[in-house]
Amino acid sequence: MIVPSRVWPEADVVNGREAAWQFYVKVAEAFERFPIGDAEVVDVGADKALVHQRHDTRGRASGAEVDINHWVVVTIRNGKIVREQWFADRAEALAAVGLRESAMSSEKVEVVRDALHAFAERGLAAMPDFWAADINWRAIEGAPDDVGEMQGAETLRHYFQDWIDTFDDVSNVAEELLDLGDDRVLAVQRATGRAKASGIETELRYAVVYTVRDGKIARGREYIDRATALEAAGLRE
Repeated sequence: MIVPSRVWPEADVVNGREAAWQFYVKVAEAFERFPIGDAEVVDVGADKALVHQRHDTRGRASGAEVDINHWVVVTIRNGKIVREQWFADRAEALAAVGLRESAMSSEKVEVVRDALHAFAERGLAAMPDFWAADINWRAIEGAPDDVGEMQGAETLRHYFQDWIDTFDDVSNVAEELLDLGDDRVLAVQRATGRAKASGIETELRYAVVYTVRDGKIARGREYIDRATALEAAGLRE
């Protein structure tokens, strides 16, 4: 079964393997190209996976450039896909598998959101207000700036200051905030800047698993990407 939802509002629920094949053929034929690209797949337990897909394409009839961004909840039984439910909205897809979207907001998600907003507005000087005094942090393991575990707000401030001093026009924003349950929050972050030495524009996407206790960020672990962060948090990619 395929439930196209609001991604393809004109489509009805599709039942059966042949009908599903014809549905996909019809979708592909509507565009000049339909690249699948790299999909993010997260095992959300039981018999379900959450798939995030993005298609940069062009309408065959209109010639209009289209960016299709959608989420699919896939149900698998006995090694076969038995149901796909498509969502145009990430929050709806997450709710369908029992995960909370940051828009539904939990206190710990707001702490992380507010900390990143404070950095954008007031810079590094604002960050210690959001950190526990004994905060524990680690950069991406094996990265050039990985110095092992860092303990304490002052140590972490020096670490970030060294990073900031390397670039002009530094920004660091959250593209996704996800409540992982317990006291943890996953943030997918995009950092940009212009290297002072070379003038080269730099952009980095990475993920951080934050631990929030008593309204303060008590721990942070940086990861190369979202999938690695989810695996470290106990969700299989």
